[in-house]
Amino acid sequence: MQQIKFEKDRLRAEIREKRKALSSDIKLAAEEKMCRIFTDLATFRFSDTVLLFAPLKYELDLTKIAETAVLKGKKIAYPKCDSSDYTMTFRYVSSPADLVEGAYGIMEPADNAPIYDPESSTGHDVCIIPAMTYDRFGYRIGYGKGYYDRWLPKFKGTKAGFIMTDFMSEKLPRGKFDNSVDIIVTERGIITVK
Repeated sequence: MQQIKFEKDRLRAEIREKRKALSSDIKLAAEEKMCRIFTDLATFRFSDTVLLFAPLKYELDLTKIAETAVLKGKKIAYPKCDSSDYTMTFRYVSSPADLVEGAYGIMEPADNAPIYDPESSTGHDVCIIPAMTYDRFGYRIGYGKGYYDRWLPKFKGTKAGFIMTDFMSEKLPRGKFDNSVDIIVTERGIITVK
């Protein structure tokens, strides 16, 4: 277990430096391609709710997906983290502009935003999960706090990962609580995991 944590921490540090060195033009072009690929998928077209994340510095900005979802009449929701117990809830917003600064300096919904209930989901929802890297089996390395690993077992919809091809890993170390995604979106296309 300690060896897995050590290896994940090493990969996080390596990828963080690689992200910082990435040209903003290359990143922007990749984000545009990924958003276009995703919004053309049946997974998106037939979804009722799209669960997104607000990007940290150097993280992929998928705001275009939120904007397209709203235009298509879909609901959107973002995570709100509780740093006291490392749990999170997704809360509905009408637009990414509704987000306010929250835990860890991350933009998130206000305290009074309505809560998304994964237990009552129709299964036609899609959750886009942030990561430092994904492997071809759909496993990821996140930021190490376990928020998504605790929340995802309740979710019935499609789990989607977004990653630039150069940030993919062959096979990542994983623990018993790690969850895999169903699809991975890259700037070169879709990888179906399950």
